[in-house]
Amino acid sequence: MFLNSLHSDVVFTYAVTTSGLDIVDLNTGLLYAYINTPGGFSAVWGNNDKIYLGTSSGTKYIAKTCLNSISSPPEDISFCLNDYCKSSEVRYIHGCGNLISVVTTENISITNQVPQGYTSTATNYNITKCFVVPNKLYYITSGTSWTINVLDYLACDWEEPSRYYTTGGLLASGIELNDIFVTYNTSGVPDNNTIFVATSSGVYIIDDGNTDYSIFYKML
Repeated sequence: MFLNSLHSDVVFTYAVTTSGLDIVDLNTGLLYAYINTPGGFSAVWGNNDKIYLGTSSGTKYIAKTCLNSISSPPEDISFCLNDYCKSSEVRYIHGCGNLISVVTTENISITNQVPQGYTSTATNYNITKCFVVPNKLYYITSGTSWTINVLDYLACDWEEPSRYYTTGGLLASGIELNDIFVTYNTSGVPDNNTIFVATSSGVYIIDDGNTDYSIFYKML
């Protein structure tokens, strides 16, 4: 069994593995609920209402209210599992409030889950991770050059990002981008964000407002 991804709220940690889902009570440190399923889950993210789970054939979700029915933990909560959307294999899920982005082996989507909301997509087979803040979508693409892509306009399909940072450009040549984290409205420029990128050579911190950056730690 291998751990694929983690998500936490103020009550539980949700761990998805090649065997399924484990939900751990943060107060007791004990297993609270679980789902065992062939192939397990590939990704996890949650908002106030739901926990979203990536599979080899799309995204499923668990309503958090379903966890209230547990009387004698740990319990199997396979009955709580619902379909969200069908797709190719899910690599990563992230969101912010009503916004949710799903990376698959074929594309990336961003959905605003409100009445008269929208879903926007871009076809790309090389996207590995994504990160959503209230006004932007960030995602990583792999290849000969690895790239941090930034999308400023979420409500329409796109072919190219609004801008990007690439290895061999702002980022050093020959490195790989492993993960991304973005802090909202923390740039030196008002209404912009700060990007933290874990790479094979260390951590880059990039001001998305003026492209200033520093290398926080460089591995030997």
